[in-house]
Amino acid sequence: MPLEPLACVYDPPTDANADWIVRNPRAIFVIDGASSLQGEKIEGLSSAAWLARRLGESLSRFEGGNIEAYLRTELPAIAARAAVPGAGSGEEDPPFCCLIGCIEHEDVIEIVSWGDCQAIAKAGDGSSAELFGFCSVVLLDDAVTEAVYAAKRNGASHQSAFEQSFDQIKANRQRRNVDPGYQILDLRPPYVGIPERRFLDKRLPWRILLTSDGLFRATACYGMTGVEDLAAIERQDELDSLLADMRALESSDPGGDQHHRLKPSDDVAAIVVAFRPDIADG
Repeated sequence: MPLEPLACVYDPPTDANADWIVRNPRAIFVIDGASSLQGEKIEGLSSAAWLARRLGESLSRFEGGNIEAYLRTELPAIAARAAVPGAGSGEEDPPFCCLIGCIEHEDVIEIVSWGDCQAIAKAGDGSSAELFGFCSVVLLDDAVTEAVYAAKRNGASHQSAFEQSFDQIKANRQRRNVDPGYQILDLRPPYVGIPERRFLDKRLPWRILLTSDGLFRATACYGMTGVEDLAAIERQDELDSLLADMRALESSDPGGDQHHRLKPSDDVAAIVVAFRPDIADG
């Protein structure tokens, strides 16, 4: 198939991971689930892991075309199955998803993004790598992180400082799919936010890294590697090595004193995909 997976990582490799990878003949997606603040489980899984898997099942059936129209049909049915706590009260806080994907169309490859997953695309013509997937939720998270570390400098523990910021976290979560706010895939109307999208020329060969923000921490939080270095990854051992090095760094800094972050570590799902025009045209 024209979209050829080269390497992938999924960590932890258990049901605790709220990220997910979807591959079908026309598209590849990475999903990053976010749990409800109520902390409830659905069918034995965290609400984030449950939603990532249900959305993954749906996307495995996607046959191409308009991804937004497809999701507007699928997400209400998933929401009904989830039985969101507090629905109709105006206070409901269902789980939601970020997503990054590449979809093969007749004449272009579409990169589409909701939330804070990333895609790094490198053309075979020697041009610089392109990074997609900016989300304003990162700015909101950064403000909370700054508040947590300000409280820690005044003597609070990390947990206590985090709890002091909980009201701001709750307020931030009510800004999804509103303006100003951030755009994601939700289990409440309007369900589908406004995506970021780019179109890649199918006359060129491409290598594309799709990743949840968990692996992108290696660049954005830890400064271990740059975008061009990520774009150069094409083998399984290279991706495995990056993940192992990142996990070792996180283990050496569990309190986030050297690298400021709200969570000591995050779930990871990432896949490297190649597109070769000669295969598509042959």
